[in-house]
Amino acid sequence: MKSQGVLFADGPSRPLRPWRSVAVDPNVIPLGSSVFVPAYCPTLGHAWFRADDTGGAISGRHIDVYRNPPKERGGDKTFSSERIFVIPPNAAPPPTKPTCGEPNP
Repeated sequence: MKSQGVLFADGPSRPLRPWRSVAVDPNVIPLGSSVFVPAYCPTLGHAWFRADDTGGAISGRHIDVYRNPPKERGGDKTFSSERIFVIPPNAAPPPTKPTCGEPNP
């Protein structure tokens, strides 16, 4: 059977890691950026992610966290209007990075 409606871009792919990778719109957040999302402090990555993917439906100011599927339908959380912090891949590190105890440096 031939796949329909599926396109793959040329170039290397980045490995996706649950609770560590996010999909972004690269016109808004450059791939490879470090992304801090305070709403995810209780997770495995303690709110720090890397922009590793562009996703299929990511457009504008929206990110998707790569994670295992929820155990039940509707068992996931959705956050909107949350402030996030982005450190582009080649930027000098800020004097203080946000943390879960102090998200606003």
